[in-house]
Amino acid sequence: MKVTVKLFASFREATGEPESVIETAPGTTISQVWKQLVEEHPRLQPLSDSAASALNGRYTREDVTLSDGDTVAFLPPVSGG
Repeated sequence: MKVTVKLFASFREATGEPESVIETAPGTTISQVWKQLVEEHPRLQPLSDSAASALNGRYTREDVTLSDGDTVAFLPPVSGG
């Protein structure tokens, strides 16, 4: 199945890619997609503890199972002032 992955801010900078479409097996979770990204882009590893995830535009947990055509976004923490 195909899933669109969007990366924002420091995650995008670490990979050089704002968006990609990946092939993944049925039953794949958001955390498994993140692990795959870290394997492909080791510069993401130090940022792993701060990743928030969204599925189809809504924040969600990392253990959610993906479906074909889903869009997963990984967002770093946001600071404000």
